[in-house]
Amino acid sequence: MPTQQEYQDILYAESQTIMSMPADTKTDINKHAAEARRRVTAKRNELTKGITTAWKDGFKKIKDENDQMQKDLLAAHKMVDQMIFEQTGDLIEGLQK
Repeated sequence: MPTQQEYQDILYAESQTIMSMPADTKTDINKHAAEARRRVTAKRNELTKGITTAWKDGFKKIKDENDQMQKDLLAAHKMVDQMIFEQTGDLIEGLQK
């Protein structure tokens, strides 16, 4: 999982692709800054999608494990309940002899 510093480095590198371009006027500088902000926001949105995908994948894995454990628990409960039923019948039958 990337750290804040790693994210900052990625976003900084994205901004520098445009901010490092030569500019001769204040208007050009402002255009570069606006484009850099746009690119950084687009990169942030791209990274956010990656984070969301990782979260969904992780959640799905945990949910699948939970569902399987719930099924296993229910099956085990049914088996033991059946064993109790059978043992109860055997014990009652033993009393009658």
